[in-house]
Amino acid sequence: MNFYECGKKFRTDEVIDSLENKEKVGILELSLKEAIISQKQGVYKQLRYIVTSGLPNQHNQGGSSQQRFLRKYWEEAKQYCKRVREYMDKVDVERWEVSGNDRLLALVE
Repeated sequence: MNFYECGKKFRTDEVIDSLENKEKVGILELSLKEAIISQKQGVYKQLRYIVTSGLPNQHNQGGSSQQRFLRKYWEEAKQYCKRVREYMDKVDVERWEVSGNDRLLALVE
């Protein structure tokens, strides 16, 4: 899995190469709300799957209840990333371009 990083300088050489190349590339856009899985070949892009996370947004109570909420939240996040990975395995591509939340991307690997 290749990671494309944007820093202070936006590098377009890898993006341009992928447009000129006819290889099949998978695209994963991962957020806390949903994951969008697409497939690109040359200039053509096809949406394959949208996977919703089902993660709760927030918690109002503090103390041990907050800790329990966070523990349950990250357990659900692991299950969400496992589902995303299963959908990624269904897409026949030569390589992946991924973007999104760093903590979730680490769970998808």
